[in-house]
Amino acid sequence: MGQKVHPTGARVGIIKDWNSKWYADSRNFADYLIEDQKIRKFLKKKLYAAGISKIEIERTAKMVKVNLCTAKPGIVIGKGGAGAESVRTELAKLIGKDVRLNINDSAQVFLSPSVASYLGGDITAGVLSSGIWSSEENVLFIDLGTNGEIVFGNKDYMMSCACSAGPAFEGGGISCGMRASNGAIEKVKIDEKTLNPTLTTIGDADPIGICGSGIIDLICQMILTGIIDRRGKIHRDIDNRRIRFNEYEMGEYVLAFKEEYNLEQDITVNEVDIDNFIKAKGAIYSGASVLIESLGMDFSVIDKVYIAGGIGNNLNIENSILIGLLPDIDREKFQYIGNSSLIGSYLTLLSDEAKAKLEEIGEVMTYVELSVYPTYMDEFISCCFLPHTNIDAFPSVKAILEG
Repeated sequence: MGQKVHPTGARVGIIKDWNSKWYADSRNFADYLIEDQKIRKFLKKKLYAAGISKIEIERTAKMVKVNLCTAKPGIVIGKGGAGAESVRTELAKLIGKDVRLNINDSAQVFLSPSVASYLGGDITAGVLSSGIWSSEENVLFIDLGTNGEIVFGNKDYMMSCACSAGPAFEGGGISCGMRASNGAIEKVKIDEKTLNPTLTTIGDADPIGICGSGIIDLICQMILTGIIDRRGKIHRDIDNRRIRFNEYEMGEYVLAFKEEYNLEQDITVNEVDIDNFIKAKGAIYSGASVLIESLGMDFSVIDKVYIAGGIGNNLNIENSILIGLLPDIDREKFQYIGNSSLIGSYLTLLSDEAKAKLEEIGEVMTYVELSVYPTYMDEFISCCFLPHTNIDAFPSVKAILEG
């Protein structure tokens, strides 16, 4: 009986994007690898028009089985199967072994159910992986992104809403903003006396822009050091080379001068950038606040807060509370859960029970349309402040800013 050798597991980079299953003598590893490459190269060229999405190769000592996943099986099979037989014959001639060809044209596609127009299958999958549906505790689930989705509930009920936060959390709508990649400023600390920043970048590379988590840190530091007021406006009486105003009296703060890092232009954040981010964080907080209010509750009933989305793992909870993005509650209640949508998708693929539960979640979740909710706009406007017009809702922040 032969030994199973899996090239992907063996980290052979040239074939890492597909699977090969070899039930044959591993001493011929190199020969099999070369044969597999010949097969794949031939098929991709020969069947270019057939929409081949995946090629799987299984082999024993005497036989090679090739599984083709195609969107257009008719092109491969041909009239009366002549096309498939021609391909099989050519493959056998190419490698000098018996070849069996299997054409898979019946792969199933399962779509995670949506709850509403702006609350899609990514969130139902995220809720599945988070376990809200089985929790005894009250859980607030927040997916931070361009369309901020929020779910609140437990095993007895789940309420949901979506708020248009815009691209600010991903660096969009910010003059020097960028996605979280190498060179993005992800953490900022400003010296209270000199107003000089200490920057931490992704990959420890020279800074080329600022991502969402960096903007949160920056705005927090700017208000703590007195650079901006609670409206997000830069104080006009500050005499510092990093604070400057253009001909329209719009202020900006210089994070990095171009001479420091050989940049084409300075890395700055201006008052329009800050205003855009305040609106984004206001959309998230007001959405969560109104969602819980719709049940006659407030933030004090929350037992856990799950934060999902690309920005989540780099989010500074203290700073996020200080600017009014997250509620001022016990910090131990906050937890990052990463890419919850992807985890939920994996669970669905691996388990029929998870798939059934996902469909159930899509059916039982209640959606609140914020645009027609009576108090939402008032709450949103109140949130467009640092941290909020009602600072008493943020007692720990009030102690810092007014202490």
